[in-house]
Amino acid sequence: MIYGIAFALLWLCNSDAAKAQAAVSVSVSISELQHQYAALRSAKNIHSKALHSYLLNNAADEYAYELNQEGGRFERPTLDWEGWKSRTGLVTQIANRYGAAILWCEVDADWTARSQGYLDYLSEWPDGPHAEEAWWRGRLGRKLNSCLDAEGSEEETAAFVHDYTEFLMHFPHGKHEKEARELLKGFQADLESYNEKANSRDF
Repeated sequence: MIYGIAFALLWLCNSDAAKAQAAVSVSVSISELQHQYAALRSAKNIHSKALHSYLLNNAADEYAYELNQEGGRFERPTLDWEGWKSRTGLVTQIANRYGAAILWCEVDADWTARSQGYLDYLSEWPDGPHAEEAWWRGRLGRKLNSCLDAEGSEEETAAFVHDYTEFLMHFPHGKHEKEARELLKGFQADLESYNEKANSRDF
């Protein structure tokens, strides 16, 4: 069984003072991905399947985060991000064999993981012990390495108001209640501002 991935990355520094090649060693474990993938495939009932879908998604988030941390050790202006994406893409392909569903986020120039495992958990065990966290991460995108290309439009803001209102209806006293209410308040204020501007144009 493979317990880790280690490889050397080579890229050219963009600095005028440093044009020599540099080697970057990256080691990110896929053991938890392997474990949760195997557990999911052997799940005997719907709740077990839901649990390991959640845990596999969590492991994928952590894997992507650790990979991004490796890149974060370097100054972004001096790192060849296209080269980084190409070379680290080789290890994400291996991780994805175990259901990680990791992809490149062009907006943030980072690796992220899809949220399907969290959504599957909600579908299969909507009142399960991880339901709030699965909703928070899966439906609201509040997770490690979120890839959100926010337009800041009225329609998008209205959707945020709807989503966070629905979340608080289901989890009014949950772990994320305070943060959710603060975010909702901000979205509501933004939406009210849009409405005021629209009304002023009508006169």
